[in-house]
Amino acid sequence: MRRTMATSRGLRVALSLLACALLAVLAACQSEPPAREFDAKEVVEAGNMAVEHGQKMQELGARMVEHGRSVNDQSWIADGQHWIVDGKKMVETGQSAVRLGQSMRGNPIKAREVDINQLRVQGQGLISDGQAFVEHGKVMAELTEVLKRRAGASGDQRLAEDVADSADRAQRMSQTGEQLVRSGQQLVDFSSALAKSIGR
Repeated sequence: MRRTMATSRGLRVALSLLACALLAVLAACQSEPPAREFDAKEVVEAGNMAVEHGQKMQELGARMVEHGRSVNDQSWIADGQHWIVDGKKMVETGQSAVRLGQSMRGNPIKAREVDINQLRVQGQGLISDGQAFVEHGKVMAELTEVLKRRAGASGDQRLAEDVADSADRAQRMSQTGEQLVRSGQQLVDFSSALAKSIGR
């Protein structure tokens, strides 16, 4: 009986020491931050900027359609409809980024303990969206230069002003894309560091 009790006490002591050791290891691992810290606020900001950009695209598209109908020019109408469609897609992508950023706010560790693989996929998704935004901004800048000449020749001052504003927005869109790429990479880095800390 004494031997059993002694064994039981020894086992409890050993388990306690093991638990302390594990906690110490986890604390040490978690105290090492990833190379870059993920900031959900940046994702929300970038998403909101993309939403605004998409809305402005739709407004300009509507102006192009309006102008095309007033002068009976199908090319303006077709281009305007295309910009409206692209603007709607941009709004949807931006809203998705906003929702993701908002869901990641609060306790960053708990938010990431749900599903590390999903977290990594979300980060990769942000990178992909960001790269698309960068390319979109470049294409928009090129198209805007063409539209500037067409709008200037059209005599529609309001349309010309809207097109000029679009050139500035295109540049900001590329910057927004770069921000999303950084945020996505930070999220991927964080998920990798967290997985390493818990041995996954």
